Amino acid sequence: MRSYCIVGKLKPECVEEYKEKHKNLHLGKHKELLKVIKNSGIKDEKVFIHENMVVIYFEAEDLDKSYQIQGESDVVAKWNEIMKPLFDNTYDFNENESPFPMLEKVFDLNEQLNGKLSK
Repeated sequence: MRSYCIVGKLKPECVEEYKEKHKNLHLGKHKELLKVIKNSGIKDEKVFIHENMVVIYFEAEDLDKSYQIQGESDVVAKWNEIMKPLFDNTYDFNENESPFPMLEKVFDLNEQLNGKLSK
Protein backbone atom coordinates (compact mmCIF):
# COMPACT_ATOMS: atom_id res chain seq x y z
CA MET A 1 0.00 0.00 0.00
CA ARG A 2 1.37 3.39 -0.98
CA SER A 3 0.38 6.80 0.31
CA TYR A 4 -0.23 9.75 -2.01
CA CYS A 5 -0.98 13.40 -1.55
CA ILE A 6 -2.20 15.87 -4.14
CA VAL A 7 -2.93 19.56 -3.85
CA GLY A 8 -5.29 21.87 -5.68
CA LYS A 9 -6.29 25.52 -5.50
CA LEU A 10 -9.93 26.55 -5.25
CA LYS A 11 -11.32 29.87 -6.37
CA PRO A 12 -11.60 31.78 -3.07
CA GLU A 13 -15.31 32.38 -3.55
CA CYS A 14 -15.92 28.61 -3.97
CA VAL A 15 -14.35 27.28 -0.75
CA GLU A 16 -17.59 27.00 1.24
CA GLU A 17 -19.44 25.36 -1.64
CA TYR A 18 -16.62 22.82 -2.03
CA LYS A 19 -16.68 22.01 1.68
CA GLU A 20 -20.46 21.58 1.72
CA LYS A 21 -20.44 19.25 -1.28
CA HIS A 22 -17.88 17.00 0.43
CA LYS A 23 -19.35 17.08 3.92
CA ASN A 24 -22.68 15.76 2.69
CA LEU A 25 -21.55 13.55 -0.16
CA HIS A 26 -22.88 10.40 1.50
CA LEU A 27 -26.37 11.92 1.77
CA GLY A 28 -26.86 13.23 -1.73
CA LYS A 29 -27.27 12.13 -5.30
CA HIS A 30 -23.51 11.65 -5.71
CA LYS A 31 -23.11 9.02 -2.97
CA GLU A 32 -22.35 6.40 -5.65
CA LEU A 33 -19.02 8.20 -6.04
CA LEU A 34 -17.95 6.77 -2.68
CA LYS A 35 -18.40 3.21 -3.99
CA VAL A 36 -16.52 3.95 -7.20
CA ILE A 37 -13.57 5.39 -5.27
CA LYS A 38 -13.47 2.38 -2.92
CA ASN A 39 -13.88 -0.13 -5.78
CA SER A 40 -11.03 1.53 -7.68
CA GLY A 41 -8.58 0.34 -5.03
CA ILE A 42 -8.42 3.46 -2.88
CA LYS A 43 -8.18 2.20 0.68
CA ASP A 44 -8.38 5.54 2.45
CA GLU A 45 -8.93 9.13 1.33
CA LYS A 46 -9.03 12.34 3.31
CA VAL A 47 -9.54 15.90 2.08
CA PHE A 48 -8.16 18.88 3.98
CA ILE A 49 -8.61 22.59 3.31
CA HIS A 50 -6.34 25.46 4.23
CA GLU A 51 -7.67 28.81 3.06
CA ASN A 52 -8.37 27.99 -0.60
CA MET A 53 -5.88 25.13 -0.90
CA VAL A 54 -7.22 21.57 -1.04
CA VAL A 55 -4.94 18.75 0.11
CA ILE A 56 -6.09 15.22 -0.69
CA TYR A 57 -4.37 12.30 1.04
CA PHE A 58 -5.11 8.76 -0.09
CA GLU A 59 -3.74 5.23 -0.04
CA ALA A 60 -3.82 2.84 -3.00
CA GLU A 61 -2.24 -0.44 -4.09
CA ASP A 62 -2.02 0.52 -7.77
CA LEU A 63 -2.44 4.21 -8.56
CA ASP A 64 -2.61 3.74 -12.34
CA LYS A 65 -5.33 1.11 -11.99
CA SER A 66 -7.30 3.34 -9.60
CA TYR A 67 -7.13 6.25 -12.05
CA GLN A 68 -8.13 3.95 -14.92
CA ILE A 69 -11.20 2.62 -13.11
CA GLN A 70 -12.25 6.09 -12.02
CA GLY A 71 -11.59 7.45 -15.52
CA GLU A 72 -14.03 4.91 -16.97
CA SER A 73 -16.80 5.85 -14.53
CA ASP A 74 -19.71 8.09 -15.53
CA VAL A 75 -20.20 8.84 -11.83
CA VAL A 76 -16.68 10.27 -11.55
CA ALA A 77 -17.08 12.20 -14.82
CA LYS A 78 -20.27 13.84 -13.50
CA TRP A 79 -18.62 14.68 -10.17
CA ASN A 80 -15.60 16.18 -11.95
CA GLU A 81 -17.89 18.39 -14.05
CA ILE A 82 -19.46 19.69 -10.84
CA MET A 83 -16.09 20.26 -9.17
CA LYS A 84 -14.18 21.68 -12.13
CA PRO A 85 -15.70 25.21 -11.97
CA LEU A 86 -14.78 25.50 -8.28
CA PHE A 87 -11.04 25.18 -8.97
CA ASP A 88 -8.49 27.57 -10.32
CA ASN A 89 -8.67 27.19 -14.09
CA THR A 90 -5.17 25.74 -14.50
CA TYR A 91 -6.23 22.11 -13.88
CA ASP A 92 -6.97 19.57 -16.60
CA PHE A 93 -9.75 17.18 -15.55
CA ASN A 94 -9.05 14.34 -17.97
CA GLU A 95 -9.97 10.69 -17.58
CA ASN A 96 -6.93 8.71 -16.48
CA GLU A 97 -4.97 10.78 -13.99
CA SER A 98 -5.39 13.35 -11.29
CA PRO A 99 -5.71 16.94 -12.48
CA PHE A 100 -3.68 18.06 -9.47
CA PRO A 101 0.06 17.94 -8.83
CA MET A 102 1.33 15.06 -6.71
CA LEU A 103 3.23 16.11 -3.60
CA GLU A 104 6.61 14.51 -2.94
CA LYS A 105 6.79 12.65 0.36
CA VAL A 106 10.01 13.56 2.16
CA PHE A 107 9.30 12.25 5.66
CA ASP A 108 7.34 9.34 7.11
CA LEU A 109 7.49 8.84 10.86
CA ASN A 110 6.79 5.09 10.78
CA GLU A 111 9.30 4.45 7.99
CA GLN A 112 11.94 6.39 9.90
CA LEU A 113 11.20 4.53 13.13
CA ASN A 114 11.58 1.25 11.22
CA GLY A 115 14.87 2.35 9.62
CA LYS A 116 13.41 2.63 6.10
CA LEU A 117 13.83 5.42 3.60
CA SER A 118 10.91 6.89 1.66
CA LYS A 119 10.59 5.63 -1.89
